[in-house]
Amino acid sequence: MAGRASKNLVAVAGRIVVRGAQFVAFAVLARLLTTAEMGYFGIVTTAVALGASFGSLGYRQSLGYWVGQKRLTLGQANGTLAVLALPLTVIATGIVVLILQGDVPGTDDAALIAVVAVGVLGTLLLTLLQGVQLGRGDINGYSISDATPRIVLMIAVVAAWLIFGGLTLNQSLWFYAVSFLVAVPVAAMYSWRGGGRPAVAWGSLAPMLRYGVIFAVNLSLLLLVGRLAVFVVGHFMGAEAAGQFYAAVRVSEMALEIATALAMVVFSDTVNEVGGSAKEISAENLRATRVMFWAFTAVAVATAILAKPLVLIALGRGYEEAVPVLQILVVALGPIAARKVLYSAVAGRGNPFFGTPAIVVGTVASFVIAWLAVPYFGLAGAAWALVAGQLILFVANVATCTLRLGIPVGDMVAIKRDDIAALRRQLAAVAGRRRQKIASTQDA
Repeated sequence: MAGRASKNLVAVAGRIVVRGAQFVAFAVLARLLTTAEMGYFGIVTTAVALGASFGSLGYRQSLGYWVGQKRLTLGQANGTLAVLALPLTVIATGIVVLILQGDVPGTDDAALIAVVAVGVLGTLLLTLLQGVQLGRGDINGYSISDATPRIVLMIAVVAAWLIFGGLTLNQSLWFYAVSFLVAVPVAAMYSWRGGGRPAVAWGSLAPMLRYGVIFAVNLSLLLLVGRLAVFVVGHFMGAEAAGQFYAAVRVSEMALEIATALAMVVFSDTVNEVGGSAKEISAENLRATRVMFWAFTAVAVATAILAKPLVLIALGRGYEEAVPVLQILVVALGPIAARKVLYSAVAGRGNPFFGTPAIVVGTVASFVIAWLAVPYFGLAGAAWALVAGQLILFVANVATCTLRLGIPVGDMVAIKRDDIAALRRQLAAVAGRRRQKIASTQDA
Protein backbone atom coordinates (compact mmCIF):
# COMPACT_ATOMS: atom_id res chain seq x y z
CA MET A 1 0.00 0.00 0.00
CA ALA A 2 2.83 2.39 0.90
CA GLY A 3 4.58 1.61 -2.38
CA ARG A 4 1.49 2.47 -4.41
CA ALA A 5 0.89 5.63 -2.39
CA SER A 6 4.53 6.70 -2.86
CA LYS A 7 4.20 6.23 -6.61
CA ASN A 8 0.99 8.25 -6.56
CA LEU A 9 2.70 11.11 -4.74
CA VAL A 10 5.68 11.05 -7.11
CA ALA A 11 3.36 11.01 -10.13
CA VAL A 12 1.21 13.82 -8.76
CA ALA A 13 4.29 15.90 -7.91
CA GLY A 14 5.61 15.33 -11.41
CA ARG A 15 2.31 16.39 -12.94
CA ILE A 16 2.24 19.54 -10.79
CA VAL A 17 5.65 20.45 -12.21
CA VAL A 18 4.42 19.62 -15.73
CA ARG A 19 1.30 21.69 -15.37
CA GLY A 20 3.16 24.57 -13.75
CA ALA A 21 5.60 24.70 -16.67
CA GLN A 22 2.76 24.38 -19.18
CA PHE A 23 0.83 27.12 -17.43
CA VAL A 24 3.73 29.57 -17.66
CA ALA A 25 4.48 28.67 -21.30
CA PHE A 26 0.81 28.86 -22.24
CA ALA A 27 0.32 32.17 -20.46
CA VAL A 28 3.28 33.69 -22.31
CA LEU A 29 2.19 32.28 -25.69
CA ALA A 30 -1.35 33.59 -25.18
CA ARG A 31 0.07 37.08 -24.68
CA LEU A 32 2.58 36.98 -27.56
CA LEU A 33 0.45 35.32 -30.25
CA THR A 34 -2.80 36.62 -31.65
CA THR A 35 -5.92 34.55 -30.97
CA ALA A 36 -5.84 33.40 -34.59
CA GLU A 37 -2.19 32.31 -34.23
CA MET A 38 -3.11 30.54 -31.00
CA GLY A 39 -5.80 28.71 -32.95
CA TYR A 40 -3.27 27.54 -35.54
CA PHE A 41 -0.83 26.60 -32.75
CA GLY A 42 -3.56 24.46 -31.16
CA ILE A 43 -4.47 22.82 -34.46
CA VAL A 44 -0.86 21.94 -35.36
CA THR A 45 0.16 20.68 -31.92
CA THR A 46 -3.04 18.66 -31.64
CA ALA A 47 -2.34 17.13 -35.05
CA VAL A 48 1.22 16.25 -33.97
CA ALA A 49 -0.04 14.60 -30.78
CA LEU A 50 -2.69 12.74 -32.75
CA GLY A 51 -0.22 11.60 -35.41
CA ALA A 52 2.26 10.40 -32.80
CA SER A 53 -0.48 8.58 -30.90
CA PHE A 54 -1.84 6.71 -33.91
CA GLY A 55 1.52 6.44 -35.66
CA SER A 56 3.04 4.68 -32.66
CA LEU A 57 0.73 1.75 -33.52
CA GLY A 58 0.37 1.10 -29.79
CA TYR A 59 3.97 -0.03 -29.30
CA ARG A 60 4.23 2.13 -26.19
CA GLN A 61 1.55 0.05 -24.45
CA SER A 62 2.94 -3.18 -25.93
CA LEU A 63 6.44 -2.42 -24.65
CA GLY A 64 5.04 -1.59 -21.22
CA TYR A 65 2.97 -4.78 -21.08
CA TRP A 66 5.69 -7.07 -22.49
CA VAL A 67 8.34 -5.68 -20.08
CA GLY A 68 5.97 -5.77 -17.11
CA GLN A 69 5.02 -9.39 -17.85
CA LYS A 70 8.71 -10.33 -18.34
CA ARG A 71 8.16 -11.28 -21.98
CA LEU A 72 10.95 -8.90 -23.00
CA THR A 73 14.17 -7.99 -21.25
CA LEU A 74 14.99 -4.32 -20.89
CA GLY A 75 17.74 -4.70 -23.47
CA GLN A 76 15.30 -6.22 -25.97
CA ALA A 77 12.73 -3.52 -25.32
CA ASN A 78 15.23 -0.69 -25.81
CA GLY A 79 16.73 -2.22 -28.93
CA THR A 80 13.30 -2.83 -30.42
CA LEU A 81 12.05 0.72 -29.86
CA ALA A 82 15.23 2.09 -31.46
CA VAL A 83 14.48 0.11 -34.63
CA LEU A 84 10.82 1.15 -34.64
CA ALA A 85 11.37 4.90 -34.20
CA LEU A 86 12.21 5.93 -37.77
CA PRO A 87 9.52 4.00 -39.71
CA LEU A 88 6.87 5.00 -37.19
CA THR A 89 7.95 8.65 -37.51
CA VAL A 90 7.48 8.48 -41.29
CA ILE A 91 3.97 7.05 -40.84
CA ALA A 92 3.01 9.59 -38.18
CA THR A 93 4.41 12.56 -40.12
CA GLY A 94 2.36 11.54 -43.14
CA ILE A 95 -0.78 11.40 -40.98
CA VAL A 96 -0.18 14.90 -39.58
CA VAL A 97 0.61 16.49 -42.95
CA LEU A 98 -2.54 14.91 -44.35
CA ILE A 99 -4.60 16.37 -41.49
CA LEU A 100 -3.14 19.87 -41.85
CA GLN A 101 -2.91 19.92 -45.66
CA GLY A 102 -0.44 22.81 -45.50
CA ASP A 103 -3.05 25.32 -44.30
CA VAL A 104 -0.89 27.15 -41.74
CA PRO A 105 -0.01 30.82 -42.37
CA GLY A 106 3.63 31.81 -42.15
CA THR A 107 4.91 28.36 -43.17
CA ASP A 108 5.31 26.81 -46.60
CA ASP A 109 4.83 23.09 -47.20
CA ALA A 110 8.50 22.22 -46.73
CA ALA A 111 8.78 24.18 -43.47
CA LEU A 112 5.58 22.63 -42.14
CA ILE A 113 6.75 19.10 -42.96
CA ALA A 114 10.09 19.82 -41.27
CA VAL A 115 8.63 21.10 -38.01
CA VAL A 116 6.04 18.31 -37.96
CA ALA A 117 8.70 15.64 -38.58
CA VAL A 118 10.89 16.94 -35.74
CA GLY A 119 7.90 17.19 -33.40
CA VAL A 120 6.65 13.72 -34.28
CA LEU A 121 10.11 12.14 -33.95
CA GLY A 122 10.64 13.62 -30.49
CA THR A 123 7.12 12.78 -29.33
CA LEU A 124 7.30 9.21 -30.65
CA LEU A 125 10.71 8.45 -29.15
CA LEU A 126 9.62 9.90 -25.82
CA THR A 127 6.38 7.89 -25.96
CA LEU A 128 8.16 4.59 -26.66
CA LEU A 129 10.79 5.17 -23.97
CA GLN A 130 8.05 5.95 -21.46
CA GLY A 131 6.42 2.62 -22.32
CA VAL A 132 9.56 0.87 -21.08
CA GLN A 133 9.58 3.04 -17.95
CA LEU A 134 5.99 2.08 -17.15
CA GLY A 135 6.76 -1.58 -17.78
CA ARG A 136 9.62 -1.56 -15.30
CA GLY A 137 7.55 0.43 -12.78
CA ASP A 138 9.83 3.48 -12.88
CA ILE A 139 7.31 6.21 -12.11
CA ASN A 140 10.08 8.58 -11.05
CA GLY A 141 11.80 8.28 -14.44
CA TYR A 142 8.46 8.62 -16.22
CA SER A 143 7.58 11.78 -14.29
CA ILE A 144 10.94 13.42 -14.98
CA SER A 145 10.97 12.55 -18.68
CA ASP A 146 7.35 13.74 -19.00
CA ALA A 147 8.15 17.07 -17.34
CA THR A 148 11.30 17.77 -19.38
CA PRO A 149 9.73 18.95 -22.69
CA ARG A 150 7.29 21.20 -20.85
CA ILE A 151 10.09 22.79 -18.83
CA VAL A 152 12.22 23.24 -21.97
CA LEU A 153 9.30 24.88 -23.80
CA MET A 154 8.66 27.17 -20.83
CA ILE A 155 12.30 28.27 -20.71
CA ALA A 156 12.37 28.84 -24.48
CA VAL A 157 9.24 30.99 -24.72
CA VAL A 158 10.06 33.00 -21.59
CA ALA A 159 13.59 33.63 -22.88
CA ALA A 160 12.23 34.72 -26.26
CA TRP A 161 9.80 37.03 -24.51
CA LEU A 162 12.46 38.61 -22.30
CA ILE A 163 15.18 38.86 -24.96
CA PHE A 164 13.25 39.63 -28.14
CA GLY A 165 9.96 40.88 -26.75
CA GLY A 166 7.91 38.75 -29.12
CA LEU A 167 7.41 35.39 -30.80
CA THR A 168 6.05 34.30 -34.18
CA LEU A 169 3.80 31.32 -34.81
CA ASN A 170 6.57 29.55 -36.71
CA GLN A 171 9.05 30.05 -33.86
CA SER A 172 6.48 28.80 -31.34
CA LEU A 173 5.95 25.61 -33.34
CA TRP A 174 9.69 25.00 -33.58
CA PHE A 175 10.12 25.53 -29.83
CA TYR A 176 7.34 23.00 -29.25
CA ALA A 177 8.85 20.43 -31.61
CA VAL A 178 12.43 20.74 -30.37
CA SER A 179 11.38 20.58 -26.69
CA PHE A 180 10.30 16.95 -27.14
CA LEU A 181 13.50 16.08 -28.98
CA VAL A 182 15.55 17.54 -26.10
CA ALA A 183 13.65 15.31 -23.66
CA VAL A 184 14.63 12.09 -25.48
CA PRO A 185 18.14 11.72 -23.93
CA VAL A 186 16.63 12.27 -20.47
CA ALA A 187 14.02 9.57 -21.04
CA ALA A 188 16.64 7.23 -22.57
CA MET A 189 18.80 7.54 -19.48
CA TYR A 190 16.01 6.11 -17.32
CA SER A 191 14.80 3.51 -19.82
CA TRP A 192 18.25 2.13 -20.67
CA ARG A 193 19.62 2.21 -17.12
CA GLY A 194 20.55 -1.33 -16.06
CA GLY A 195 19.04 -2.74 -19.23
CA GLY A 196 22.08 -4.54 -20.57
CA ARG A 197 23.08 -4.75 -24.20
CA PRO A 198 20.29 -3.68 -26.63
CA ALA A 199 18.85 -6.38 -28.87
CA VAL A 200 15.94 -6.39 -31.29
CA ALA A 201 13.11 -8.83 -30.50
CA TRP A 202 12.16 -9.41 -34.14
CA GLY A 203 9.85 -12.29 -33.28
CA SER A 204 7.81 -10.10 -30.93
CA LEU A 205 7.11 -7.28 -33.39
CA ALA A 206 4.00 -8.86 -34.94
CA PRO A 207 2.31 -9.99 -31.69
CA MET A 208 3.14 -6.63 -30.09
CA LEU A 209 1.54 -4.89 -33.07
CA ARG A 210 -1.61 -7.02 -32.77
CA TYR A 211 -1.82 -6.22 -29.07
CA GLY A 212 -0.95 -2.54 -29.36
CA VAL A 213 -2.70 -1.29 -32.48
CA ILE A 214 -6.10 -1.26 -30.80
CA PHE A 215 -4.52 0.89 -28.06
CA ALA A 216 -3.33 3.29 -30.74
CA VAL A 217 -6.84 3.50 -32.16
CA ASN A 218 -8.44 3.91 -28.73
CA LEU A 219 -6.04 6.56 -27.49
CA SER A 220 -6.17 8.49 -30.76
CA LEU A 221 -9.97 8.52 -30.59
CA LEU A 222 -9.87 9.58 -26.94
CA LEU A 223 -7.66 12.48 -27.94
CA LEU A 224 -10.05 13.31 -30.76
CA VAL A 225 -13.06 13.41 -28.42
CA GLY A 226 -11.38 16.26 -26.59
CA ARG A 227 -10.04 18.08 -29.65
CA LEU A 228 -12.33 17.37 -32.63
CA ALA A 229 -14.39 20.42 -31.83
CA VAL A 230 -11.30 22.63 -32.28
CA PHE A 231 -11.09 21.54 -35.92
CA VAL A 232 -14.84 22.00 -36.40
CA VAL A 233 -14.72 25.51 -34.93
CA GLY A 234 -11.80 26.36 -37.19
CA HIS A 235 -13.73 25.09 -40.20
CA PHE A 236 -16.93 27.02 -39.55
CA MET A 237 -15.76 30.06 -37.58
CA GLY A 238 -12.10 30.59 -38.48
CA ALA A 239 -8.78 30.52 -36.68
CA GLU A 240 -9.55 33.29 -34.20
CA ALA A 241 -12.59 31.44 -32.81
CA ALA A 242 -10.54 28.22 -32.80
CA GLY A 243 -7.95 30.06 -30.70
CA GLN A 244 -10.59 31.06 -28.15
CA PHE A 245 -11.92 27.51 -27.97
CA TYR A 246 -8.49 25.86 -27.83
CA ALA A 247 -7.49 28.19 -24.99
CA ALA A 248 -10.55 27.21 -22.96
CA VAL A 249 -9.91 23.52 -23.60
CA ARG A 250 -6.30 23.80 -22.43
CA VAL A 251 -7.30 25.62 -19.24
CA SER A 252 -9.90 22.94 -18.48
CA GLU A 253 -7.32 20.21 -19.08
CA MET A 254 -4.84 21.64 -16.60
CA ALA A 255 -6.69 20.22 -13.61
CA LEU A 256 -6.83 16.76 -15.20
CA GLU A 257 -3.06 16.22 -15.02
CA ILE A 258 -3.42 14.66 -11.56
CA ALA A 259 -5.96 12.14 -12.88
CA THR A 260 -3.65 11.38 -15.81
CA ALA A 261 -0.76 10.81 -13.41
CA LEU A 262 -2.74 8.41 -11.24
CA ALA A 263 -3.95 6.58 -14.36
CA MET A 264 -0.31 6.00 -15.39
CA VAL A 265 0.47 4.59 -11.94
CA VAL A 266 -2.54 2.27 -12.22
CA PHE A 267 -1.42 1.05 -15.67
CA SER A 268 2.19 0.58 -14.54
CA ASP A 269 1.23 -1.37 -11.41
CA THR A 270 -1.34 -3.48 -13.26
CA VAL A 271 1.00 -4.61 -16.07
CA ASN A 272 3.51 -5.69 -13.43
CA GLU A 273 0.95 -7.98 -11.74
CA VAL A 274 1.71 -11.39 -13.22
CA GLY A 275 -1.21 -13.80 -13.28
CA GLY A 276 -4.07 -11.35 -12.84
CA SER A 277 -7.24 -11.82 -14.83
CA ALA A 278 -8.13 -9.41 -17.61
CA LYS A 279 -11.63 -9.40 -16.14
CA GLU A 280 -10.63 -8.11 -12.71
CA ILE A 281 -10.34 -4.61 -11.30
CA SER A 282 -8.77 -4.37 -7.85
CA ALA A 283 -10.60 -2.75 -4.96
CA GLU A 284 -7.84 -0.14 -4.82
CA ASN A 285 -8.39 0.86 -8.45
CA LEU A 286 -12.16 1.01 -7.98
CA ARG A 287 -11.60 3.27 -4.99
CA ALA A 288 -9.35 5.51 -7.10
CA THR A 289 -12.05 5.67 -9.79
CA ARG A 290 -14.83 6.89 -7.50
CA VAL A 291 -12.55 9.26 -5.56
CA MET A 292 -11.40 10.83 -8.85
CA PHE A 293 -15.02 11.21 -9.94
CA TRP A 294 -16.06 13.23 -6.92
CA ALA A 295 -12.78 15.08 -6.38
CA PHE A 296 -12.83 16.44 -9.92
CA THR A 297 -16.53 17.18 -9.76
CA ALA A 298 -15.64 19.48 -6.86
CA VAL A 299 -12.80 20.95 -8.93
CA ALA A 300 -15.30 21.54 -11.75
CA VAL A 301 -17.63 23.51 -9.48
CA ALA A 302 -14.76 25.69 -8.23
CA THR A 303 -13.46 26.25 -11.78
CA ALA A 304 -16.89 27.25 -13.06
CA ILE A 305 -17.25 29.82 -10.27
CA LEU A 306 -13.73 31.21 -10.78
CA ALA A 307 -13.67 30.91 -14.58
CA LYS A 308 -13.33 34.64 -15.30
CA PRO A 309 -10.26 35.32 -13.09
CA LEU A 310 -8.70 31.99 -14.14
CA VAL A 311 -8.95 32.90 -17.82
CA LEU A 312 -7.61 36.39 -17.12
CA ILE A 313 -4.60 34.99 -15.23
CA ALA A 314 -3.90 32.16 -17.67
CA LEU A 315 -4.57 33.94 -20.95
CA GLY A 316 -4.73 37.66 -20.36
CA ARG A 317 -7.15 40.07 -21.97
CA GLY A 318 -8.63 39.26 -25.34
CA TYR A 319 -9.94 35.81 -24.36
CA GLU A 320 -13.25 36.85 -22.82
CA GLU A 321 -15.11 34.45 -25.12
CA ALA A 322 -13.24 31.55 -23.51
CA VAL A 323 -14.92 32.13 -20.12
CA PRO A 324 -18.41 30.70 -20.86
CA VAL A 325 -16.77 27.93 -22.90
CA LEU A 326 -14.66 26.93 -19.90
CA GLN A 327 -17.73 26.93 -17.65
CA ILE A 328 -19.38 24.41 -19.98
CA LEU A 329 -16.29 22.23 -20.47
CA VAL A 330 -15.74 21.62 -16.76
CA VAL A 331 -19.07 19.75 -16.56
CA ALA A 332 -17.17 16.69 -17.82
CA LEU A 333 -14.13 16.90 -15.49
CA GLY A 334 -15.37 14.32 -12.96
CA PRO A 335 -16.36 11.71 -15.57
CA ILE A 336 -13.12 12.23 -17.54
CA ALA A 337 -10.94 11.76 -14.45
CA ALA A 338 -12.78 8.60 -13.39
CA ARG A 339 -12.71 7.18 -16.93
CA LYS A 340 -8.94 7.64 -17.19
CA VAL A 341 -8.36 5.50 -14.09
CA LEU A 342 -11.00 2.92 -15.02
CA TYR A 343 -9.65 2.43 -18.55
CA SER A 344 -6.05 2.07 -17.31
CA ALA A 345 -7.10 -0.49 -14.69
CA VAL A 346 -8.66 -2.78 -17.31
CA ALA A 347 -6.25 -2.11 -20.18
CA GLY A 348 -3.26 -2.82 -17.95
CA ARG A 349 -4.60 -6.36 -17.48
CA GLY A 350 -3.99 -7.07 -21.15
CA ASN A 351 -7.49 -6.19 -22.36
CA PRO A 352 -6.92 -3.51 -25.04
CA PHE A 353 -10.39 -3.93 -26.53
CA PHE A 354 -12.08 -2.74 -23.34
CA GLY A 355 -14.28 0.24 -24.08
CA THR A 356 -13.53 0.35 -27.82
CA PRO A 357 -17.20 0.47 -28.90
CA ALA A 358 -17.85 3.19 -26.32
CA ILE A 359 -14.85 5.20 -27.53
CA VAL A 360 -16.02 4.97 -31.15
CA VAL A 361 -19.57 6.00 -30.24
CA GLY A 362 -18.36 8.88 -28.06
CA THR A 363 -16.03 10.18 -30.77
CA VAL A 364 -18.63 9.99 -33.53
CA ALA A 365 -21.27 11.60 -31.31
CA SER A 366 -18.92 14.45 -30.37
CA PHE A 367 -18.10 15.12 -34.02
CA VAL A 368 -21.71 14.95 -35.25
CA ILE A 369 -23.01 17.19 -32.47
CA ALA A 370 -20.22 19.71 -33.06
CA TRP A 371 -20.81 19.71 -36.82
CA LEU A 372 -24.54 20.35 -36.33
CA ALA A 373 -24.30 22.72 -33.36
CA VAL A 374 -21.38 25.03 -34.18
CA PRO A 375 -23.07 26.82 -37.15
CA TYR A 376 -26.04 27.71 -34.91
CA PHE A 377 -24.61 28.00 -31.38
CA GLY A 378 -20.97 28.85 -32.02
CA LEU A 379 -18.40 28.11 -29.32
CA ALA A 380 -21.07 27.02 -26.83
CA GLY A 381 -22.26 24.36 -29.28
CA ALA A 382 -18.71 23.08 -29.66
CA ALA A 383 -18.25 22.95 -25.89
CA TRP A 384 -21.46 20.98 -25.34
CA ALA A 385 -20.43 18.60 -28.15
CA LEU A 386 -17.17 17.88 -26.34
CA VAL A 387 -18.98 17.40 -23.02
CA ALA A 388 -21.55 15.09 -24.63
CA GLY A 389 -18.84 12.89 -26.11
CA GLN A 390 -17.05 12.59 -22.76
CA LEU A 391 -20.25 11.80 -20.84
CA ILE A 392 -21.20 9.11 -23.38
CA LEU A 393 -17.73 7.60 -22.96
CA PHE A 394 -17.98 7.53 -19.19
CA VAL A 395 -21.50 6.09 -19.03
CA ALA A 396 -20.63 3.45 -21.63
CA ASN A 397 -17.46 2.43 -19.77
CA VAL A 398 -19.32 2.10 -16.49
CA ALA A 399 -22.06 0.08 -18.22
CA THR A 400 -19.43 -2.19 -19.82
CA CYS A 401 -17.80 -2.86 -16.45
CA THR A 402 -21.19 -3.68 -14.94
CA LEU A 403 -22.43 -5.93 -17.75
CA ARG A 404 -19.18 -7.71 -18.64
CA LEU A 405 -17.24 -7.68 -15.38
CA GLY A 406 -20.13 -7.73 -12.91
CA ILE A 407 -18.99 -4.60 -11.06
CA PRO A 408 -21.83 -2.70 -9.37
CA VAL A 409 -22.23 0.90 -10.53
CA GLY A 410 -21.92 2.10 -6.95
CA ASP A 411 -18.41 0.66 -6.68
CA MET A 412 -17.32 3.03 -9.46
CA VAL A 413 -19.15 6.25 -8.57
CA ALA A 414 -20.39 6.18 -4.95
CA ILE A 415 -17.99 7.21 -2.18
CA LYS A 416 -17.80 4.58 0.54
CA ARG A 417 -17.29 5.07 4.25
CA ASP A 418 -13.78 3.61 4.33
CA ASP A 419 -12.42 5.54 1.30
CA ILE A 420 -11.17 8.51 3.32
CA ALA A 421 -9.78 6.19 5.99
CA ALA A 422 -7.90 4.22 3.34
CA LEU A 423 -6.42 7.43 1.97
CA ARG A 424 -5.27 8.42 5.44
CA ARG A 425 -3.65 5.00 5.93
CA GLN A 426 -1.77 5.33 2.64
CA LEU A 427 -0.49 8.80 3.51
CA ALA A 428 0.50 7.64 6.99
CA ALA A 429 2.39 4.69 5.52
CA VAL A 430 4.27 6.98 3.13
CA ALA A 431 5.09 9.39 5.96
CA GLY A 432 6.36 6.47 8.06
CA ARG A 433 8.66 5.33 5.28
CA ARG A 434 9.99 8.87 4.87
CA ARG A 435 10.73 9.14 8.59
CA GLN A 436 12.55 5.80 8.51
CA LYS A 437 14.71 6.94 5.59
CA ILE A 438 15.55 10.21 7.37
CA ALA A 439 16.39 8.37 10.58
CA SER A 440 18.61 5.82 8.79
CA THR A 441 20.42 8.66 6.98
CA GLN A 442 21.06 10.49 10.23
CA ASP A 443 22.31 7.31 11.91
CA ALA A 444 24.71 6.69 9.03
